[in-house]
Amino acid sequence: MENLLQTTRVQRVLYTLYLLTKGDISIEKLIEELSKASPKEADRTSVNSYINTLIKSNFDIEVKKENNTKIYHLNQKAFKLNFKEDEIWLIEKIKKIIISQKNVNKIKKAMEFLYKFILLMSNCDDDKNILIDFEYYSKINWYLVDKLEKHCKNKDVIIIDYAKHGCELTKMKIHCNSISIGEWSDKIYLWGELFDNGELSFLPADKIFMIDKVVEENVPFNIKQDDIEYKISRALYDEIDLDEEEKLVKLTEDFAIIKRNKNNKFYIVQRLMSFCPDLHYISDEEIKKEVEKRLKLLKKEYEKQ
Repeated sequence: MENLLQTTRVQRVLYTLYLLTKGDISIEKLIEELSKASPKEADRTSVNSYINTLIKSNFDIEVKKENNTKIYHLNQKAFKLNFKEDEIWLIEKIKKIIISQKNVNKIKKAMEFLYKFILLMSNCDDDKNILIDFEYYSKINWYLVDKLEKHCKNKDVIIIDYAKHGCELTKMKIHCNSISIGEWSDKIYLWGELFDNGELSFLPADKIFMIDKVVEENVPFNIKQDDIEYKISRALYDEIDLDEEEKLVKLTEDFAIIKRNKNNKFYIVQRLMSFCPDLHYISDEEIKKEVEKRLKLLKKEYEKQ
């Protein structure tokens, strides 16, 4: 639960409730578990405060002594709930905020916590299905994502089975660099250097079927990509936020010139397409042709409608 509880008292009270649902627990064990899960160290005073808050909220908690040690017992039959509409709305809002942070590990830990909490607390199966549903993230193979993340930390070279076109599996050799959520979507991607073309690529994790084998471990990741520049109107520049890779090179009353590393062509093409019709120049000929190609395809689609 590391980094999940942050420092808010409400989260620590909820985690205390979660620990109580696992069975009778001593005050010493509560202090130990709460201190592990939160940056703020727990003590007897804080634990007693959390217990009192739960009791005041109508949770049936019995306090008894065994061998001079306080033991807490939660009557779980008494607290199954039917969530109200505004409570469901609030939990859905919290889920969206967590997803918007685009941190793979935080999303995973939040899912684990909510799954346990909702399954224990909710008295309605329909509510459970709604509240524990993280849509795309509920369908992800987290076991595979964890393995990919370890290979990324080690900078390993691996061979994966990848669904390149529909369900057709293709073996791909990749030098792993990182697992992250795309700036342009909420999907999880494996970022690394593909050996078939020597380019840095982002592969959607949900299209990776399995890791076939590890070819080489702990290989330094030293690939360097050239920069690309593009010119957009000043009006558009004033409306958008530059991403982490983009740097402003020149700004006039009429236009802005932006430079970025060419380390993710797929994202760059998507980004440049979103700038049209206020995009006036692209320095890289290959990316320029790809943008033109996609715009023509879009035009054809619109003409069909």
